[in-house]
Amino acid sequence: MNPSHVIKLDLRQHPSNYISDYYDLPPSKVVAFMLTNLPHYLNFTSLRVLDLSYNSDLNITLFQWLFNLTSLVYLDLSRCALYGKLPVTVGNLSRLRVFSLSDNSFGGVIPESFGNLGSLEKLDLSNNKFIGSISEALSNLTNLVHFDLSFNMIVKLPESIGMLQKLVSFDLFENQVQGLMPASIGNLRNLQYLDLSWNMISGAIPESLGNLTLLQHFNGAENYLSGKLPETIANFVHLQFIDLSQNEISGKLPEGYGNLSQLQQLRMQGNGIMGGLPEYVGKLSSLLELDLSNNNINGTLPKVMGSLCKLQILDLSSNMFSGGIDGLVDGLSKCRESKYGSASENWEGLQTLNLGNNKLNGTVPENIGQLSKLDSLDLSSNSLKGVLTESHFASLVSLAVLDLSYNSLQLNVSENWEPPFSCLAIRMCSVKVGHVFPTWLKTQKYLSYLCLSDAGISGNIPAWLGSLSLASGYVLNLSNNNFEGRLPTSLKNYTFYSIDLSSNRFEGPLPELDPSFLLVIYLNNNSFSGSIPSYFANASYIQVFSISDNHINGNIPSFFCNLTTLELLDISNNDMSGGLPNCWNSTSALEIINLSDNNFNGKIPDGLVSLTNLRSLHLRNNEFSGDLPLSLKMAKKLVTLDISENKLSGSIPIWIGENLSSLIVLCLRSNLLHGIIPSQLAKLSSLQILDLAHNNLSGCIPHSFGDFKAMNLC
Repeated sequence: MNPSHVIKLDLRQHPSNYISDYYDLPPSKVVAFMLTNLPHYLNFTSLRVLDLSYNSDLNITLFQWLFNLTSLVYLDLSRCALYGKLPVTVGNLSRLRVFSLSDNSFGGVIPESFGNLGSLEKLDLSNNKFIGSISEALSNLTNLVHFDLSFNMIVKLPESIGMLQKLVSFDLFENQVQGLMPASIGNLRNLQYLDLSWNMISGAIPESLGNLTLLQHFNGAENYLSGKLPETIANFVHLQFIDLSQNEISGKLPEGYGNLSQLQQLRMQGNGIMGGLPEYVGKLSSLLELDLSNNNINGTLPKVMGSLCKLQILDLSSNMFSGGIDGLVDGLSKCRESKYGSASENWEGLQTLNLGNNKLNGTVPENIGQLSKLDSLDLSSNSLKGVLTESHFASLVSLAVLDLSYNSLQLNVSENWEPPFSCLAIRMCSVKVGHVFPTWLKTQKYLSYLCLSDAGISGNIPAWLGSLSLASGYVLNLSNNNFEGRLPTSLKNYTFYSIDLSSNRFEGPLPELDPSFLLVIYLNNNSFSGSIPSYFANASYIQVFSISDNHINGNIPSFFCNLTTLELLDISNNDMSGGLPNCWNSTSALEIINLSDNNFNGKIPDGLVSLTNLRSLHLRNNEFSGDLPLSLKMAKKLVTLDISENKLSGSIPIWIGENLSSLIVLCLRSNLLHGIIPSQLAKLSSLQILDLAHNNLSGCIPHSFGDFKAMNLC
């Protein structure tokens, strides 16, 4: 091509010093000036290729002179920070074969004049702000091979899309497309790449999709697709990738999947797939990833799955699989010696094995320790049993995430065992690891998540735990053990996101922690004493604060009013006293407040009970007095209200029945309330528990109480 017919402009190479100095423009604006103030004597009518891409400081609307360049066959304006609507005159560029406007801020609808660009072979409008439907006029683009509309706000995919029969790739990722998938999409018989993911497409996948026999990549994830998978999927003999995750697809996996011999990635997680896992899965010898998690698949794991020696990711979690895992693990552990691995030094091997949250039983086979490429192993929430020894971990040198929680497992390793792995996360909740804190954890220098709850451990927490890990953030769960004594001061070395030390026998003051990024703290059901430390005032991101069932004393600090992200506050069953602070903000995130079984007194603050997000309020067994505050009527989301065993006086307000319509539990027992029981309480149609006993109420039980449908009268 004649060089005079080509312009490639790069802002990094063409900041004209003359223009910059003369017009006092910064270099980043020079090119924009040049393009919008072209000299009248320049004639680009013969120009065929114009590339202005990656001049990201232009920040201007489209220059109108572009649409007079009717000889253009290639126009690339990607990443130029252009904005505004596309003019109708874009249709003048009828000779264009390649047109890219990607990564700008164009908006509005795609002009119908695009239909004049009948020579287009590649159209890239991705990562803009286009809205509306794909125009019917685009059906004229019968030479189009590559069409990318990803990252826009397109709302409709018309039937006319089926006219673009030369399309090889079509990308609609992350738009707002609604309605059914057009059956005409089956006319795109040359299609190899189809991405409709992250939209709102609903209904069944049309049978006509099976006409796309050349399809290699199909992504329909994160939509509302429903119904059964069409049997015509068996025609996708060249398919390498399919992702239909996070939809509403039901039924069984079609037998036709067994024909997809080139399939490398199969993702169907988050649907309603049911039935057993077909034996043909073992024939998909090219599979690198199989994710069927979060479905309703049952039955046993086919032994033939152990022959999938190219498999790197296997996730069958959150289904209803039963039986043992011996056959699967036995096959996978021998893969390196098989015909798939013996000739390849670059054998990848299984890296992720997730079978958690099923109904698997039996023991964990020792040869699971031979899966040397595993970096994530999750067998949690099953019915596995037996003893785990060092052999179960012998070659797991790459392991980063280990989850064996909520089974009936016991760990039996030597005191000086040094694991071959260095994990980021170890979750052994309910695994019996021995009576003392495991010393082998000293080797886990990068640990950021440790769960040893209900592990049968007693004694003190060793001081070295607080200086173990180099991780910047930490999650620690040591709940439901028999730990005792004071917590080591070294815990303040960690920046905890979550710490759960509940249901032990710890004593002494509440631990000194770094509150900078603390989200969740459970210290309930111990023997902690003293007051609530002032450093919690800096817990700006705290969501859960639970210290119930201890011996904490003193007042509730007023800084709790400033913790705007706090959702659960539980200080029940302690020795706290005094009045409650009256500084609560109605926009607080608090949903659950439990101050029961303390010695609080005085009136219930208006601010506390007017929190708009409040769902559960427990003030039982204190010494609160006075009337129920009128501001309580603002807590319209309240489901549970328990103010029993206090010294509240006055009558039961009528507005409880008129304003707190979400109430399920209302307990006002053992107060000094008097007067009649208001008939308006019968308007609480969701009420299941009503307890008004041991007050000074008079009169009759209202006849309207017979309208209660879901109540247990106390």
